Amino acid sequence: MTARREHLELLKNAVRQSVATLTVVEVDTVARAHGLVDLLKFELDKRPGALLSLTAVPGAATRLLDAFCKITETWHPGTGVLFLIDDGQKKDEGGPRFWADMNAQRESRDALNCHIIFFLLPSNYRLLLQAAEHLADWMPLKLHITDPADVFRYEDKDRASYQNAILGFSILTPKIARQQLAILEQQLAVALHEGIPRQTLARRYYLPMFEAAMSLSDLNRAQSLRQKVLEKDLQAGDIIKWWEMNFWLDYLLHRLDRAESWADKLSKWTDKTGDKSLKAESLHNLGMIAEERREFEEAEDWYKKSLKIKEQLGNEHGAAITYWQLGYLGLLEGRVEDSGRWSVKSIAAFSMAHDPDRANQAINNFLIAWQKASQSEQRKLKQLWDNAGLGPLPDAVVRG
Repeated sequence: MTARREHLELLKNAVRQSVATLTVVEVDTVARAHGLVDLLKFELDKRPGALLSLTAVPGAATRLLDAFCKITETWHPGTGVLFLIDDGQKKDEGGPRFWADMNAQRESRDALNCHIIFFLLPSNYRLLLQAAEHLADWMPLKLHITDPADVFRYEDKDRASYQNAILGFSILTPKIARQQLAILEQQLAVALHEGIPRQTLARRYYLPMFEAAMSLSDLNRAQSLRQKVLEKDLQAGDIIKWWEMNFWLDYLLHRLDRAESWADKLSKWTDKTGDKSLKAESLHNLGMIAEERREFEEAEDWYKKSLKIKEQLGNEHGAAITYWQLGYLGLLEGRVEDSGRWSVKSIAAFSMAHDPDRANQAINNFLIAWQKASQSEQRKLKQLWDNAGLGPLPDAVVRG
């Protein structure tokens, strides 16, 4: 999981909690900030929230504080969230003065007793740290959600597609997953005692706990949590993640018919929405199911359909994963030359994508193909390796 996605999960978890605190998020575009706010509004449920624009000019700090007080005067303590978005205007000459004023007024903002989230472009984020160091020290959560990839390219306005474009199904790191489970378990106990509605329990607690359990490969716990969730209780923005996690759980449990039904749902949904990236993923998943059933021709057909879309989209890392899968499929069928060809492509692609772990997995596929190959096939495999410009053959080949 990338740092950006980890930080997004931390931000979502922070918004789910009713706390009075300050958070700052560095973003690379104003559009991304607005997209994140749209996404986070789903976490508020029925709690109050408001959005304000920030222009870093002298005098603006006092005007913002007045606006904050007016908005929050009817809010219950600790329940609301104020979203403050950097408007991106070039006012660099007034920026240091603005942040000095914000620094001087920090105790007044702390007294508001709500959660204030600053979405700042890089220039204002740096000024916050330089000119308002005491205010920055009061912000326990400093996050960075920046990426040159244009995740707002989707024309479909359905919330499920929009959230998937921003986040998609992701595996949390073990540390984040354990933290998420520990925090949500405590909150869940309180929510159950207070009689929180089933739909809110599913959205706010069981679904993110399900994701954390899957990230820890705790399949028994994931099964138990899944049973707590009814699909009809989920909001549109959660459905895709729900289907994807269910696919992986059933696939890992080798419940292939059920896994196939989830992959088929995803595929049909993409036909309606035109989400080509998710279409490629669902086709790849159908290939994995066919491979597990040892229906190798069908699996190859699914993989190649997925690969065609990934290459059209320029998704080089995604294509590398399918190259690897086709190489592994070749091994299962005893087609060592085909296996080597796909493995070499995946090694090159993973190396270009700076993914050494998967590159090493692909090298292992190549080594197995080499060991199974005849001398004439080995000569062809060496030629494939040399043509890809991968340097000397692995030591294991040379020693063999």
